[in-house]
Amino acid sequence: MTLIELQKVLGDRINITLSDMTPEQKKIENEKTALVIGVAKQMVGNANTILKAAKAGTESKELREVIGAAYLIGPQK
Repeated sequence: MTLIELQKVLGDRINITLSDMTPEQKKIENEKTALVIGVAKQMVGNANTILKAAKAGTESKELREVIGAAYLIGPQK
């Protein structure tokens, strides 16, 4: 799933949560939304880690070797 696809899923969850439901239905939907939010936070965190590693890898050959960023961006000359 891409971050753009994730954004759509989050928007859908908001619309579901705001719709008319019984208190029991709202509770169930809020629990589902909380799970989606947890996954979303992890995805964003992972993306940030990848970006930082790629940036660090372009700045330092030694650091790139230590963190394995060469895997992400390929070997540098």
